[in-house]
This record gives sequence, C-alpha cells and structure tokens, in this order.
Amino acid sequence: MAGSFSPKYLKAKLSFIHNSENYDLGEQLINIYGLERVEWSHSDPREMVGQITQVKVTVQSKRTFAFECVANFTSEQNELLVYLGLSFVLPLEVEQILSKIIDEEGSLPEYIRKFPRIVFTEKNNIMPEYAILSYSLGDQDVAVVCKVLNMSPSGFRLSSEDSRLMSILPATDVDIQFSPRGNFSNPVNLQAVIRGVTQAAVVNSGNLSWKLGLEIKGISEPDRGYFKELLRLIVENIRKA
Repeated sequence: MAGSFSPKYLKAKLSFIHNSENYDLGEQLINIYGLERVEWSHSDPREMVGQITQVKVTVQSKRTFAFECVANFTSEQNELLVYLGLSFVLPLEVEQILSKIIDEEGSLPEYIRKFPRIVFTEKNNIMPEYAILSYSLGDQDVAVVCKVLNMSPSGFRLSSEDSRLMSILPATDVDIQFSPRGNFSNPVNLQAVIRGVTQAAVVNSGNLSWKLGLEIKGISEPDRGYFKELLRLIVENIRKA
C-alpha cells in the first residue's frame, strides 16, 4: 500500500566535525534523510540544532559507496533521553545512488509499528493537512496550528515552526482537532500525549521546527466514528492511486 510502509534503513559508518574536533560515530542506521538519532554525551544536542557540519559516510552494502556531504544537526527527545541527529544535504547524484541502494538492500527497523503510519500527500484529497494542537503552559492556554506529517489508528506526527513549542516536552497531554479537508466535512477531536519531540532548523527560512510524535489516549464515541471513517477513506484513496 503506497505511502503507508515503515521506511527502510541501511548500515553505514559515519564521522563528522564539530568545533574543529572529529567524532567517529561508528556503524549506525541511516536513511535517505540522514541519521535519526544517536546517544551523545559531549554536549546538549538541543544546543547544536541549526549548526552545520561536514559528514563522511561509508555505506555498508554490496557495492562500495562512500560520500561526504553537509548536514544539519537535529535533536530528538523522549521521556528518558535527548539524542543527536544529522539531516543530510545531499547532492542530487549522491541522493539518487543512496536511494537506489537503500531500496535494494535496506531493511526495516527492528521495531515496526502495529499500525504503519500513512504519510501525508496532497494527492490524497481528504487526508487532513492541518491540525490544531492545544495544551496548557502554566496558567496560559496555547493553541498551535500544525502540519500533519502522518497518521494511523494509534498515533500521528505533526510539525510546526511556531516557537511556542520550545517549551513543550514529552509526556505532555494535548488536545487535537484535525481540520477537515476536501469532501470529508467532520473535524475530528481527540486527546493525545506527546511521546517524542524532534527539533531541527529549516534550511530555507532559518526557523527552528518541531516534529511531535503523539499517541492517541482518548476519543469520544462520535469522534471515534468520524476518525475510523476518515482513515477508511484515506486508505481507499491510496488503493485507488
């Protein structure tokens, strides 16, 4: 089913330069976008977000392939740790070769979700493009408009460049309203908890962005019916594509 599978990863050896020091990360799992996360004890990864580095990558594949590229530091936080990540900026030729190798030799991660996430595409004309995320910050009520990156029966992923998300942490309870799109006219309201926060810099704007991984915790019976029907129609659209 196009658009709903877990992404593939490939083993590679990586090293990068930071503050004139060379750091060897050893063998890690990468995808076409970069390295999602690695434990990092030298500094707070959140303070490195937005900085640029030069990365050396040697792919562990049947064909010999190594490359160097620019990468942006990212951070990923769950309830226990803050990890460092790398977002590759690949030349087109390198991207094409790496994509082909991952497609042919890549493997799924050890942890595979019970319900694979359906990735947002504009072509799927009823899949929500935006959601309103609401939560309490001290005595202040905060509402943030987010883009929908993916969704499933058990959870979803949102993104926003709204700097108020600087304060949001894993384990925060939030209210969500998926905005209707196309011929599906019912907004879907539910309660969720944030499980992960990924912070990165947007190349074109220079803004910081936050990607939030959320788990559904509660939903009323009417909204449950709307949500099931919405997912059914989204999957139906994918099958027709």
